[in-house]
Amino acid sequence: MDTNFVAASGGVSALGDAFPLPQQTPDALTGQQRAQAEVLADRALNGDLEALKTFEAEIPQARHYLIEVFGNLARDTRRQIIESYLSPEDAVRKRGINLAADELRSTLGNDIDDPLERLLIERIACNWIEVHLVEQLTNQLRADGQTSLDQVEYYQKFLDRTQRRFLNACKTLAQVRKLMGVDAQSRNPTADTAKRTQHQAGRATRPRHQANNAGAEQLVLEIGAKVR
Repeated sequence: MDTNFVAASGGVSALGDAFPLPQQTPDALTGQQRAQAEVLADRALNGDLEALKTFEAEIPQARHYLIEVFGNLARDTRRQIIESYLSPEDAVRKRGINLAADELRSTLGNDIDDPLERLLIERIACNWIEVHLVEQLTNQLRADGQTSLDQVEYYQKFLDRTQRRFLNACKTLAQVRKLMGVDAQSRNPTADTAKRTQHQAGRATRPRHQANNAGAEQLVLEIGAKVR
């Protein structure tokens, strides 16, 4: 099996580019540690579970590294979507699309602390990329006189489904922010939320982690009911 560390991490130098480890801290890798990390990672990618255990136990920041390089599913999904619609020669377009998606995430507030909103923003960015690429493909097929009507109709239906997924993600983000009582423009609680907070100020409260968990569960239930 010729799988290697660089190929499995998306064709980049994982230790250097995808997740640059600090160079000026006690946890920074020495040259020997970096070489050991590459060897262990290559062995682990070829099915050596003992090598993976050794990697996690002995390499500084191994957990963060594995999460960023191999566990960033939103980033990998975005890359797969772009790669599936564009040819390897379209490097400039790919870079431009990625930058535009990053700009969209920033505009929607990807730097906020709420994890549910961040998940939805990532989903919106992926859907935004796909809906436009599918629409471009559908338009190209329409313009191609050699494409059958059945093919055009197939991609038109696919475009409709992609569009619905995109709009549903946008709608859900708006509903989440409304239910949380957050003004999407200012990121400040709305007046109604402030009143509710004052009303509840004198009531006994549960520990913060219990209240947050219960609130998140209720929020998901309300979203599900509204979407249905």
